Amino acid sequence: NNHSVTVGKQNHLHVVEHLFSALSGLNLYDVRIDVYGNEIPFFDGSSQDFARSLEELDYDRGRSLHMTRSVEVVAEEGIISYSPL
Repeated sequence: NNHSVTVGKQNHLHVVEHLFSALSGLNLYDVRIDVYGNEIPFFDGSSQDFARSLEELDYDRGRSLHMTRSVEVVAEEGIISYSPL
């Protein structure tokens, strides 16, 4: 049984739910995400590592949140970088 979420029509990206959960929980929208590979790092199976990394960013914490700098998260099996639009 595969319980992971996959997005994309031609190029698929797997295991996005923990990243999306962290972004949503921090009310981060309009974020460009560069992923190298076809899967988001899994870490411990929760959004905690993503949320912790995102909370370290300097972003406008008004009603609409916008990132002001890029960040990269590296795990054994993948790399993901977040960039402001």
